[in-house]
Amino acid sequence: MDAFYASVEQFLNPNLKGSPVAVGGSGSHAVVSAASYEARAFGVHSAMPLRQAVRLCPGLVILPVRMNLYRTFSKRIMAILLRYTPEVEPVSLDEAFLDVTGSCLMYGRPFDIASSIKNAIKTETGLTASIGSGPNKFVAKLASSMGKPDGLIVVSPDDVIAFISPLPIEAIPGVGKKTSIHLHSMGINTIGQIRISNKDLLKRHLGSYGGVLWDLSHGIDMTKVEPFKQRKSISHEVTLDDIIYDIKDISPVLAELSLVVGTSLRALHLFARCVQVKFRYKDFSLHTRQTMMPVAINGDSDIFSVSYDLIREHCSFTKGIRLIGVTCSHLSALRQSSFYDFDTKVERLYNKIDKLRARYGMHTVVPGVMLYPKRKDLPRGSL
Repeated sequence: MDAFYASVEQFLNPNLKGSPVAVGGSGSHAVVSAASYEARAFGVHSAMPLRQAVRLCPGLVILPVRMNLYRTFSKRIMAILLRYTPEVEPVSLDEAFLDVTGSCLMYGRPFDIASSIKNAIKTETGLTASIGSGPNKFVAKLASSMGKPDGLIVVSPDDVIAFISPLPIEAIPGVGKKTSIHLHSMGINTIGQIRISNKDLLKRHLGSYGGVLWDLSHGIDMTKVEPFKQRKSISHEVTLDDIIYDIKDISPVLAELSLVVGTSLRALHLFARCVQVKFRYKDFSLHTRQTMMPVAINGDSDIFSVSYDLIREHCSFTKGIRLIGVTCSHLSALRQSSFYDFDTKVERLYNKIDKLRARYGMHTVVPGVMLYPKRKDLPRGSL
């Protein structure tokens, strides 16, 4: 979807059409959750501190996050996708991969299917979607990104190399500011230049990630679409604009990641037994750490608490952090009851919190775990 949260707000309030809009929290540590394309023209983007966004765009309209509202729109959109194929892999509330291989006989070519989906979403929700089609998830993702906003790009298997080669390296999902600077210093500016580079050289400079980039530059992506019923994990990560050397600075970002993952879990009615954090150091080395939970969870504060402990215990901030991610896995539709059977109370509490957040803003209620006395370094109002 195109600038999903902001687009929903602009659709529901026509007076915001054409205005730069950012959806985010409140407080000194709040970050942008979504920005309209009018705001992006000023350099505003998700995960950016709101204070910085206001400096870049003085006329920015800041709105509170209304997650229940976005969840409702997301469910309607996912229902539309499921009309065309059961092979739907939700990535987040506003993004999904579809495998339409078995749908072509009924609905026509990929272009026809994509056009029909776009029209249905526009007619039934009032929102625009950008759709990309390709022989694998990487190419489809690139095509979707290149077509934003409101685009439709279909890349045939024979056209993959010609399509991806001239694109800048920044177009590759996961290549952030620091990685691109490193690649530029090697004389690599486009995906095509990665393709003709030496794979072992890339791996020496970027670790295993160099090998991944080399494969992608050849249009190679073996990951499969995982339908909802086969979903193994839900994750969200962000490549940081600036290297972070202090856990105080990463806490707001980690809180935002936990919020996104938790919201996705609850939107899909799933619970997780395993929480994993991923972090990439300044030297491009990638590390993951995880822990199993005795009771399955899907609450933002629970995910934040576990991921924070993992980061605090295993991450060396003196090495500088350039990427951070949170993953929940070992998913199920049922939560194992605890000894004290507090699940129903927690669920009711989250329902009330979600209602308050939907009405007054996402940062109206802060999970108590983020104000735990032993964690005085945690910024208040981060979540």
